[in-house]
Amino acid sequence: MVKRDDTTFDLFEGEARRDKGMGQVKKNNAELLVKILVLIRELPTSWVGQTEDIRTMSEPRYGKPTHHNFYGAVAREAVRLEILAYTGRVVKMKRPKAHAHKTRELKRT
Repeated sequence: MVKRDDTTFDLFEGEARRDKGMGQVKKNNAELLVKILVLIRELPTSWVGQTEDIRTMSEPRYGKPTHHNFYGAVAREAVRLEILAYTGRVVKMKRPKAHAHKTRELKRT
């Protein structure tokens, strides 16, 4: 990785950092990732939601991950495995702590 000033705009560097971070989050929570992917696979094919909904279903059963970005990594992995797909819609998160942040809507495939 090329060392750069943080004020430099570099899409590829940003994507590389994102991918590295998601890889680390998945590695640190590998067992939890598998459990949640199984949970997602058990959802009905009519399911539509967002990562917050996955969090709401999984945390009471399995506990919290080591990092808050874990659920984004779960969604990307589920999409890669074709368990989930993006609907093309952007929706607001519902949890007050999320401050109505916008996120992509997911559907069970």
